[in-house]
Amino acid sequence: MRKLIVNGDDFGFNREVTNGIIECHTRGILTSTTLMVNMPAAEYAAEKGKKYPNLSIGIHLNLTTGKPLSAPEKIPALLGPDGNFKKQKDMFKLANRFQLSSEQVERELSAQIEKFLSFGIVPTHCDSHHHTAACMQIFPIKLKLLNKYKIKRLRTHRGFYRFDKTSPQKLKVFAKMLKTNTIRLPYRVYHELQHIYCRFKGYRLPDFRYGFSKVISVPPLKPDIISWRKLIENMPPGIAEFCTHPGLPSEDPMDSPMFREQRIADYNLLVDPECKKICREKNVELINFSEL
Repeated sequence: MRKLIVNGDDFGFNREVTNGIIECHTRGILTSTTLMVNMPAAEYAAEKGKKYPNLSIGIHLNLTTGKPLSAPEKIPALLGPDGNFKKQKDMFKLANRFQLSSEQVERELSAQIEKFLSFGIVPTHCDSHHHTAACMQIFPIKLKLLNKYKIKRLRTHRGFYRFDKTSPQKLKVFAKMLKTNTIRLPYRVYHELQHIYCRFKGYRLPDFRYGFSKVISVPPLKPDIISWRKLIENMPPGIAEFCTHPGLPSEDPMDSPMFREQRIADYNLLVDPECKKICREKNVELINFSEL
């Protein structure tokens, strides 16, 4: 049994990202998405998403990009001098050292879930922007709120790192795999414990999170059909989430030029009909988060 959820993060980031995600669902293989409720196109995205009943829409909890929904004076520990959330690296450092205000984190994340519900839709699942909610201080707060709002499906941070069995350079691939897994070992252990705990508490998660960066190969995989075929061929049994960030071209200053290029590359791949054809050939069933 091999099943694959293709999730598009950042729904509502702007109209270009939102429209790109919708097209990847209607024309391609994207099955689920997660909405950033504090971003400019959030309401636009929610209204668009309602038109597609087979698109699972979850919440993309966000503590690293844009302005908060809470009053700034209520959550000063989460904000930079410009009134926006702190930068990703600063938020990670504080959250993993337990130097944030848990009360302020809970206030803002609650506001985001309430905003999502105000759009008249119920989140099918939950993940977080830049994976911030996996940080040690934020993780238990997230679970407390998911329990409160009865959200039972979420992204796992249990990555899947392995070598590409089809590579002729097996020795080089093995050395790279060994190095990569050694460097990531502390995170792998922590995320494995998170995964086990969530399953024990009754949450529904994919068996692992998948992506081009999770397959160790020489040369590295990239968003194209050749790499997609390798990824699907090497996918082990179970249910995986393939995490993507598709979008149409934009000049949004909040999005870095490098990330805008990634969005276009992800979009071009996900709408390519060959992707679905390869999944059928390799007996990989596409599902959405609602089917977990």
